[in-house]
Amino acid sequence: MDKDDLEKRAGEILGALLEVESPTGKEGSLLQVLQRELPERGFSLRLQPVPEAPGNLIAQRGKGRVLLATHLDTVPAWGHPHAHLPQKVEGEIWGRGAIDAKGQIAALILASELSQAPVSVALFCDEEGEGRGSKAFSPPEGVREALVLEPTGMRIGVAQAGSVEVSIRIRGVSAHGAMASSGRNAIEVFFRAWEEASRLPFLIRGHPLFPPLCPNLGKITGGIDPQVVPEECEALADFPVPPGRDPQKVFDALREVFEKYGGSVRLRDLEPPWEMDQRDEGLLRKLQEAFRRVTGQEAKTWGMPAWTDAASLRQKGIPTLVFGLGDLALAHTPRERVRLAEVVQLALVLAELMEMEAD
Repeated sequence: MDKDDLEKRAGEILGALLEVESPTGKEGSLLQVLQRELPERGFSLRLQPVPEAPGNLIAQRGKGRVLLATHLDTVPAWGHPHAHLPQKVEGEIWGRGAIDAKGQIAALILASELSQAPVSVALFCDEEGEGRGSKAFSPPEGVREALVLEPTGMRIGVAQAGSVEVSIRIRGVSAHGAMASSGRNAIEVFFRAWEEASRLPFLIRGHPLFPPLCPNLGKITGGIDPQVVPEECEALADFPVPPGRDPQKVFDALREVFEKYGGSVRLRDLEPPWEMDQRDEGLLRKLQEAFRRVTGQEAKTWGMPAWTDAASLRQKGIPTLVFGLGDLALAHTPRERVRLAEVVQLALVLAELMEMEAD
């Protein structure tokens, strides 16, 4: 196939996937589609049960030594104008999951059409939830390494930030809005504490592999009316943790800051960071070579600032890196989209990697 034919085929595959709604917990419809499509490409399938979740789809064609993995679920539409009615505009396709992660699945499917080499695939449920799918995963026999497909902008993720997700509550003292100085505005107190927490050393120093690491204040509520001083403020926030930092110590530091301002902090989730070691060097070299053969360029390395299923696979002792199409900043937003040329490029790299593994 020439470039235009490949992009047309990529658009057909991805468009069909984007039409299927599969938010976390409701991946069943997408599972059914893939259970019909993958056997036509020579895969044998099994559905791996996952407690309180729809299950993982394990697909094998022969015995691939590198596991190619990504996830089935997406976040909700959250205002995306073409969430499940994908639209192609000037070489791009818009839709919820275009990069996170149905674009990755589309590239994987296209790669399996371009190469008949053995390959092992895992499509996890609940990645956007609590990560139950990859945490419950049992690898197929013969798998030695894994590549998790996530939006890295075609850079190789050789490290991943951890995270500390917390709920924060600040108590104030109410007063009439015209007598604000007689009260204690819980929202204002919260932001004073937030500014101090945002200057903690682990955030200021950052890490050379990562884009600037910033906490995300995802939700804040408080107050009832401009004429009443807010007596309570509640917030949900996520703090990234670079490699080399202990997430438990990060949580302790956050709690100390907010308690100093009369607040309380509850831990919602804690995930450790990771960075590649000697076990990963073989996979890194193979992926770099596959990228070089397809593009004629050297692959760049990167630090993945978000949690991915790679964390679970590495905890199981499987050397794992992260790689995939798309700009992570667009994921979860109404602007989520991908260039079809990038879907093709990822497919070609994956097909080359499959062929290299078959040698």
